[in-house]
Amino acid sequence: MLTVGVLPALFVGLIAAVVSWITHAEHGALSSLVATVLTLAFFTGGLRALRFVLGGGAGLALAGALVVYIGQLIALTAAFLALRQMSWVESIPFALTAITVTITWQIGAITAFSRSRIAVGGPTHE
Repeated sequence: MLTVGVLPALFVGLIAAVVSWITHAEHGALSSLVATVLTLAFFTGGLRALRFVLGGGAGLALAGALVVYIGQLIALTAAFLALRQMSWVESIPFALTAITVTITWQIGAITAFSRSRIAVGGPTHE
């Protein structure tokens, strides 16, 4: 799930940085790159939490995955609110890049998850 989520999201983030450089100069490109790195970091960390959630009871898997996803979005929003006070951060490129990278990541993660064979609720073999 990690590779299928990260690679397309990274590609979209880099395209967003180029577009932001054209439309908002260097600060726009930097804002897009920071948004890409933060978004990928939060969603990569969320996969660890998701692994823990899926190792538990099958009845709580969907609710746990939703809590992880909402937590990732809250953390990303908090990072944006903290960083937007900086003079070099362009809000529009940062926000649009974070949104597009998030959507791309989710498409990749859902695609990978739907193709995988993960037993939910069974005994863990660690």
